[in-house]
Amino acid sequence: MEKSRGISDNFKMVSMEIKRTILFSFGIFLLLMIVGYFVYGDQLYSKKAIIINENPISKVSGVTFSPGEVYTYSIEQINGSESISTTISYLIDYGENCIIISSEEGGNSCINMNGNDEEGSNLTLESGVFFFKPWMLAVKEGWKWRVEWKTIFTDEILDWVEFETIGSEKIFGRDSYKVHVKFSYGESTKWIDKKKRVLLKDTGVNYVIEIINGPFPLEK
Repeated sequence: MEKSRGISDNFKMVSMEIKRTILFSFGIFLLLMIVGYFVYGDQLYSKKAIIINENPISKVSGVTFSPGEVYTYSIEQINGSESISTTISYLIDYGENCIIISSEEGGNSCINMNGNDEEGSNLTLESGVFFFKPWMLAVKEGWKWRVEWKTIFTDEILDWVEFETIGSEKIFGRDSYKVHVKFSYGESTKWIDKKKRVLLKDTGVNYVIEIINGPFPLEK
């Protein structure tokens, strides 16, 4: 009888120890989850909790780049009475399965004939290339397009951008579409070359970007 009671007591002690171990492990797990939230919360939110909704887009042109083309732009940043100017050049080359856009500053892009990189966005290229973006292949008279950023939890619109062709103009001797871009914190105007589908000029509140060299004659 005493032997059975001893076994029972030992069993209870082992059971209690197992429970304490499980509770301790769960506590550690919960602590790691809390720490992870505060350390990586912003990244998790930005990558998983926000979705980008691009309205359907119909492209009227394909990519027209040729190997060896160079596009150079002047960038003037205006801050009150002061301004800072710089230049950036992009080189076009053909890779094995894509068209490569590269610059001395880095940030190479590899795009297909529809102008998209691996991300597949029509709004922008992952590398930050600014003189060409996939949506430029869709610009035409009367064209409008909208992109929204939403949270997957509430479907709330966090940010948005709208594009609208407002006319045609000749700039630097090139026929272009004039596109008005409106977003939640401002607006800009972009001139897109009708033939090459690249940026000719971009003006915003505190900046001006202009093409100064390309694979075609420019009138200044």
